[in-house]
Amino acid sequence: MNSSIRPLAQTRLRPAEASWRTHAVLVESDVMQATLLVPGFWANVASRLRPLDRLEVMDDGANWLCVLLVRAVSEREAVVAPLWHAELQSAATLSEPVGEAMRPRWGGFGHRWTVVQGDAVLRSGMASREEAETWLRSHLKALAG
Repeated sequence: MNSSIRPLAQTRLRPAEASWRTHAVLVESDVMQATLLVPGFWANVASRLRPLDRLEVMDDGANWLCVLLVRAVSEREAVVAPLWHAELQSAATLSEPVGEAMRPRWGGFGHRWTVVQGDAVLRSGMASREEAETWLRSHLKALAG
C-alpha cells in the first residue's frame, strides 16, 4: 500500500439512511422545474426537511422526474441543488393514439395510474402507464366489438 494514502476511517462509512432521508414529492403539472430551485417554493414543508435529504420530485402528469439535494433549511425556505433529471413523457408516449376522449393519466400517489374520460376516472390503481394503456386498448376493443 502506498504510504501517502491514508485508509478511510471506519466511522466514515454508514448506511445512507443514517445520514439523510428520501422524500417523494408530487407537484402540480404546471410547476416548472426551475421553480423547484427557488427557496421559498418549499416554505410550507421546510420544517420537515433537513440538510442532505433527497427529494424525488415528479409532476402530476409523470412527464419528468428529478432528484434534489437539500443544502440548507430555514423556517420558511429550503435551498436545494439538482442531482439528477429525466424526461419521462417521450418514453411513455404511445406509438399509436388510443382515442381522444379516454387517456391514461397519473392520478397521484393515492390513485396511481388511472384511465380518464374527461374528468371521470374509469379505472385507477394501475402500477404503470403501460398497464393503463393496455387496459385502455382492451376497454376500447370491448366497446367496439
